[in-house]
Amino acid sequence: MHDLRFTPHLRATIAELLASFEWRRRDPADRRQAAVGLAVVPDADGDAAVVLTRRASGLRRHSGQFALPGGRIDDGETPDEAALRELEEEVGLRLAADRVLGTLDDYVTRSGFVIRPHVVWATAAS
Repeated sequence: MHDLRFTPHLRATIAELLASFEWRRRDPADRRQAAVGLAVVPDADGDAAVVLTRRASGLRRHSGQFALPGGRIDDGETPDEAALRELEEEVGLRLAADRVLGTLDDYVTRSGFVIRPHVVWATAAS
């Protein structure tokens, strides 16, 4: 079991584990590509927490569901850039590219997306 205090040691551990992770990429074929940011942040007690959003109740699709901040990858944008842009747009976290610690497996949705999750280290002074 790893210590879940939001410390440089935890950041290094996450980065090391992600570097050794053999992720699976999915062929987007006719699906739309998207990226999400799994932002690791400190909570009020100094422990690591993850940022989730809740979709508006008035949306036609997936209303009220919890989600990671994310969305479509724009033309000319890398998946990393899209994840960081979406974190800024959706929750106000403006983070530099060096805050991306790694990625997880692509996820194919029923709604026609291939989503690439990016694990991001977020501090107040990011």
